[in-house]
Amino acid sequence: MKIKPLSKLSLFAITLIMFYVGSTSVFSQLTVDAGEDFTSCEDAIAVFGTAENYDSVLWSTTGDGEFVTPNELISAYTPGPSDISAGQAKFYLTAFAPLLNEVKDSVLVTIVANPNFEIGDEEVTICYNDIYAFQNAQGGNYSYIQWFTTNGGGFFDNENIANPTYFPSPIIDYSQGCVTIGVILLGFDPCTASVEDVMTLCFQPDAEVDLGEETHYVCYGENYTFADATATGTSFLQWAPLNGGGYFENANSINATYVPDPEFDYPQGCIYVILFGEPISPCTTSIEEYVSICFQPSPEADAGLDATITNSEAFITNATVINQESVLWETSGDGTFDSPTDVTTQYYTGNLDRENGTVFLTINAFAPSTSCPEISDELTLTINTEQNINIPEGESGFSSFVNSQGLTFEELIAPISDKLIFAQNMTHIYWPDYGINTMGDISNPIGYKMVLSSAATLPLAGTANSSVVDLPSGWSILPVTALCNISYTELTNQLGSDLILVTEIEGTNIIWPDGNVFTLTELTPGKAYMIKMANAAQFQYPACQ
Repeated sequence: MKIKPLSKLSLFAITLIMFYVGSTSVFSQLTVDAGEDFTSCEDAIAVFGTAENYDSVLWSTTGDGEFVTPNELISAYTPGPSDISAGQAKFYLTAFAPLLNEVKDSVLVTIVANPNFEIGDEEVTICYNDIYAFQNAQGGNYSYIQWFTTNGGGFFDNENIANPTYFPSPIIDYSQGCVTIGVILLGFDPCTASVEDVMTLCFQPDAEVDLGEETHYVCYGENYTFADATATGTSFLQWAPLNGGGYFENANSINATYVPDPEFDYPQGCIYVILFGEPISPCTTSIEEYVSICFQPSPEADAGLDATITNSEAFITNATVINQESVLWETSGDGTFDSPTDVTTQYYTGNLDRENGTVFLTINAFAPSTSCPEISDELTLTINTEQNINIPEGESGFSSFVNSQGLTFEELIAPISDKLIFAQNMTHIYWPDYGINTMGDISNPIGYKMVLSSAATLPLAGTANSSVVDLPSGWSILPVTALCNISYTELTNQLGSDLILVTEIEGTNIIWPDGNVFTLTELTPGKAYMIKMANAAQFQYPACQ
């Protein structure tokens, strides 16, 4: 076979290739370095490769993650689930150059997983007096765990374990209704990020009812409503009579009403009723409360008949009261009762009673419970005033604080008529020896002049006289209608400049304001006085103390 000689072009090409290969092997070398093995958290893993005389590079791995920029020396790797589960991954960095074999290097990365944790339920409700164990909390990859509450007042049995038990504070936690509980976890080095989870723990009150007193009273003919009863933490209520013959209205309400059966319930006096209560989940303890309802007939009261006494007597009550727990006497006047809480007691009249002549006495009867109304009855007590008037021999002034209206003067003076010589008021006279009598019927209050043959005592009895005396201008007779001595200053203070003179009829003492003479210091009951007025006026006798 004949070999053809190479052309000049072929020889040049061969020469050029040999020169290039020779120069590369002599002057440069393709190198790559993936770095030293290291440890990283499972977050994006940074890799730093180096290479020389390369045209391109490529990061690759045996794991299931991905490189962000696989064709750059500096890149980041996002681990996949298998990487994290295995706890490591191997990365390869390959360098490429034209006409040269590729060069590869590897680095082993130990992958530390981030901490993870879940408390479980987002919200949990427990019953009062219960504790809460975090049995569903789970997680891993943490070097430290810390439980906390942001607003609770309770405590953990161990706040640095995965499944602690929380003990609520009845004062702080229950009053808020719910508290927030959380957990913080720290990972293993080099993972520095913390993990946090929170949940709400709420508190449900136990079923509880308050029915008030153990015994409840109701009047005959009335229904009984548990108006003041209260219930908390109940999901269901049911009232029922135990030995009663009646029934409940609104039997599923805490404020139910019991309707008695008079024929069955009243003869027993008292019956028992029961209240069943079911709690609200998650509480499980049911309740039963027993109370009695007692039936009370209404009180009846009769204060007794109207009566009349004299001002020196005490009045003994004669009332009749039944079905009462207590009584109380009251007066419209100023007298006093010996024992106002006894049905039978004595009443002592006061000055105002005697001056008014009447007083109303009321007896109030109270049942054993406030459910029955208070019963009252009253009587009218008439108080006849007694006055024994000592009249001296000869001329004197006479008046009375006893109202003698309805009597004639002869009837009034009858007890001492055998000693009476003469009597007059300002316009009328009585002179029995001469058969003269212009007095007529008594008009009260009025004063008289009289002459007796000897001293005598005139007994009078009746209602109290009026305390107001009309005084005309000029001379008149001033009666004393007060039950006690009255100071002259009452006259001077009330009558002022209208008063000119007051004199005794049987004596020499006077009241003379203009002359500054006041030898008559007191007005005495039973007597009468001459009085002179500049102008007509009224005089009001004050009440006696």
